[in-house]
Amino acid sequence: MIILGTANFGNSYGNVGEETCLGSETIKNILAIANESKTILGLDTSPDYGSSESIIGSLDTDSLMVNTKIHFEDIHFKNLERFF
Repeated sequence: MIILGTANFGNSYGNVGEETCLGSETIKNILAIANESKTILGLDTSPDYGSSESIIGSLDTDSLMVNTKIHFEDIHFKNLERFF
């Protein structure tokens, strides 16, 4: 099982000192491959990844589980059940 990280979908994200933000065509191609894959089961994203969540939401990800992070300090405990 593979969960694909999406930090560089909408954000400059570095690897060994090089910052890259993937272009829309590259992201579409990655998601097309992921949708067809039997090994890639989901995507990992975060509000901290720039526009990553918006990009993912605008493209075909129906066959993929999308995992995001939430900021614990932004949660009001009386409304916690809406996150589950």
